[in-house]
Amino acid sequence: RGALALNLSAPVPNKRLSFIKPYFDIVHGINDNNSATYWSGGLSIEAFDDAFQINFPLVNSSNLESMLPKAYGQRITFRLDVPFHKIFNGAFDPSSMLGI
Repeated sequence: RGALALNLSAPVPNKRLSFIKPYFDIVHGINDNNSATYWSGGLSIEAFDDAFQINFPLVNSSNLESMLPKAYGQRITFRLDVPFHKIFNGAFDPSSMLGI
């Protein structure tokens, strides 16, 4: 029983578009009866020093596709990474999130 996952992303080479990153996620899971591999790839947009991210999936494995909502808007995900460790130890600089 268990799972192994790999998440890859890379910035676009164009400096003006560096906030856009192609991504690819893959996971292989094993339980008592079988195993399965699921994968997804798309584009993510990152802002505020990578603290906020929106993921737009473009391709998925067929077994993952069958489990996802049909409406594309429901497949879009986001992540908010609040740097609490920096806030509480006094090292947080809000201007760094704005790229200033």
